Amino acid sequence: MIAWSLVLLLLFQEAVINAEHKRTPANTRIKLKILPFLLKSREAANQLPYAIQVIFDCLYGTNTNLKLKSMAVQFVYHLCTSCTDIKMAPVGPVLLSGMTKVIADLSEESKLRGLAFVAVGRLCKLLPALAVRDIAMVQSFFDLLPKESNENKLAIQEAISLIAPAFKELTAPSLFLVEALVMSNIEASEPLRRMMALHFADVVFLPNNLSSRYCMLLATGDVSEEIRNEALQLIHSAVGLNATKPQILDKSADEKLFPSFVDMLSFIQTKAESRLSSNAKVIVGTHTLPFNAAAFEQIIIYLHMCLMYGAGELPDIESATSMKAQAPTMAVYVRQLLCNKEADTAGENAVHIYLLLIQQFLSTTRNSLVMMCLLELVAVACDQLAMQFVDKLDWLQNFMYSGQLEMREHAAELFGIVVAVGLNGPKIEHVLEKLVKNIKEKSLEIQHGSMLAVGYILQKWAASPVKKNIALTHVQEAAKSIAVLLSSRNDVLVFAACTSLGELARSLPLPLPPGELDSKDSSLATTAAVVNVLFAKLTSSQESNAIKEKAINTLAKLCVVDNSFPWRRQILEKLLDSQVIYICACMHTRLGKKHRCR
Repeated sequence: MIAWSLVLLLLFQEAVINAEHKRTPANTRIKLKILPFLLKSREAANQLPYAIQVIFDCLYGTNTNLKLKSMAVQFVYHLCTSCTDIKMAPVGPVLLSGMTKVIADLSEESKLRGLAFVAVGRLCKLLPALAVRDIAMVQSFFDLLPKESNENKLAIQEAISLIAPAFKELTAPSLFLVEALVMSNIEASEPLRRMMALHFADVVFLPNNLSSRYCMLLATGDVSEEIRNEALQLIHSAVGLNATKPQILDKSADEKLFPSFVDMLSFIQTKAESRLSSNAKVIVGTHTLPFNAAAFEQIIIYLHMCLMYGAGELPDIESATSMKAQAPTMAVYVRQLLCNKEADTAGENAVHIYLLLIQQFLSTTRNSLVMMCLLELVAVACDQLAMQFVDKLDWLQNFMYSGQLEMREHAAELFGIVVAVGLNGPKIEHVLEKLVKNIKEKSLEIQHGSMLAVGYILQKWAASPVKKNIALTHVQEAAKSIAVLLSSRNDVLVFAACTSLGELARSLPLPLPPGELDSKDSSLATTAAVVNVLFAKLTSSQESNAIKEKAINTLAKLCVVDNSFPWRRQILEKLLDSQVIYICACMHTRLGKKHRCR
């Protein structure tokens, strides 16, 4: 307190006071000795408004220097940590003006200005109203990022990070100004401005805010890897990138984790149309896109997540299996959207607009996850959506023969749905003839895609309530061409053959002669020969667990639909054999589920 009294007396050099109370002002050297003690004293920080006088005397008084000014700004830090917001409220605007004056004076030392930036941030964190009243100040900080030294850039980043929470409680129309602030900086030329805009979008806005999620999606296509990774982490933070199972939503929760699918789609569509007529458009070959490939991919995936959330489950995009597990829930919601005129956007149904966005993206970029989104959407409402792709079968076939394994799998299933639902009997026969011919090709990709497509076409055709006449010879020829590849040395083809036969067996008895299980026939022209080959794969040490699991799956499906299937008991005994049980316990769980459905 003695040091504090000295400083206070030194401040009142011009005041009219009694002669006995007058003190000679301390010199700069003494001030430098006293201030470090004040920076450690809570009592000194709470002596307002005298502490303010100390700060401004050190900043603008006579005979001041850089060290005194630096300690004055540090004293502002001390006030922010030692005083309550109620006590600081009257003097906050004064301190803020003092700090902004230091920042605006370019003649000041760079280090001092850097300290002042952080001081502004700390003041706004303690007194949010200071930032809310002056959004232009925040924009000026963004504008200064490219111009300042590296050290001061870090200081501005810290200041913006401290200021951001001040805007969390804002409501319209002030919130619109912050949205405009983020939007104007998310595509700035300076990477730091984009990074801080991304941080602002995350801190200030709720997860269901449209413009902030849109800005994050744009950032997923940023040229900077650091910004891309940060944006991806933020956009998927609601459910986690490693979700392993669907979670039941808490309907009573006030905070929504995703925006409405229709609202988000409408917002993105508006922005996309605007970008197509600006310099932001992206030209890929003969196609013009509103976003680059990375951002466009994440936009489609995020819309899928919004769709799934609207259906009542937390989205799980970890794998195709997890996405298919959620399809029944999505089916109900998608059908509601298709029937609901209120879900229309600009006179067109939201689901159809989403389909167009996916097709627009896939026309330039092959992405298996986006293809899975398309497959799932069409599959859950195939009676209403499949017809849109009847004239795009050649386009789908290009994906069926892609070099990506997962792309071929998803595209083949979509192709099968469209053919079975959208074409009549003779046309289905014509497609089957071509695919069976392709199965005999030497190209792995063509063989694989065609074989999967045949299985999905026949399964969907057999399960359809609308019966379309197809000659039994076509079905038998298709089944034979698939069964032959069970003996292939290529695991990809064997896996696909098991999948196709399993799909076929889901809805109708295998269209092959029964044969004898004890026969040594290796032609794979009978059902018994198929069962024997699948048995052999279960006990072979050369087969992978993936092939063994798929073989078990196929054997289980063979037993389900065909009531006259003669070897159901033999299959169960074989699967319960001690040499097979060790493969994987979860495989038997799946087998049980198949038989439970019977």
